[in-house]
Amino acid sequence: MSVGLSHGGTTMYTAREPSTEVLVGTMDGLVALRRSGGAWSVERETLDDLHVHAILLDESSGTIFAGAYRGGLYASVDGGATWEQRDHGIGVKSLFCLAKADIGGKRRIFAGTEPAHLYYSDDAGAHWDEFPKLRSVGSLPRWRFAADPFEAHTKHINFDPADPDHLYVSIEVGGLLESTDGGRTWADIDVPHPDVHRTVMDPRTPGRLLTSGGAGLLETTDGGATWNQLLDKTNDIGAYPDLLVHVPSDPAELYLAASQTGPRSWVDVGVAGGRIGRSRDGG
Repeated sequence: MSVGLSHGGTTMYTAREPSTEVLVGTMDGLVALRRSGGAWSVERETLDDLHVHAILLDESSGTIFAGAYRGGLYASVDGGATWEQRDHGIGVKSLFCLAKADIGGKRRIFAGTEPAHLYYSDDAGAHWDEFPKLRSVGSLPRWRFAADPFEAHTKHINFDPADPDHLYVSIEVGGLLESTDGGRTWADIDVPHPDVHRTVMDPRTPGRLLTSGGAGLLETTDGGATWNQLLDKTNDIGAYPDLLVHVPSDPAELYLAASQTGPRSWVDVGVAGGRIGRSRDGG
């Protein structure tokens, strides 16, 4: 089984055996790593000069998708050896995140962009349509990123484990949005801080949601009505958490990638102070 390593793509995988190939999205294309024995080596490099921000493997169609920042969306049906642009209907060139879900008996692919829009395809990316009401929520006038081009982006797309029509979309920076009808309509969730990066849902506990972002690591156990702070900006794990995953076979085991300080200090200090934290009790 191949897995993808990217900032805006799938972050949790389940397989019966250890993977032998990893596709890595970089700022200068996509790199395929191959395992031979106990060692890894570079097998090939493709999509040169593209900032590959999101990788999605769709096993139902045998398609690999690669979303490029300021470069569009690409697809491969031969394991990543060759690629074609496949973003007809997406009106934005900066692809930020990709996700998939089985809805109504068919595989649906989702794509988030900068500026923040949300698109979907039911035919393996041949055609795309937009969920326009994502941009009808009350928080829209406050969506704004803190750096050039100062446009908020759709950072992360997630689904309720019990109901794929129940979606959560993180906007950086803008907040957390929820749809309970498959994306046709949307509503803001009242969060303590609008810089929401990612969500993780505990499949064992309906209504429990963790978010990472500018406010640290937050938890709600009632679907967003109230929130608890699990990690704040002074903790040793990292004041600015981003990537957050749980182990599919054990949701109580979580991994968090973070920086010690916020982005505004990285240039002055010279380092981000990156670290990885682990929790074995659900956070």
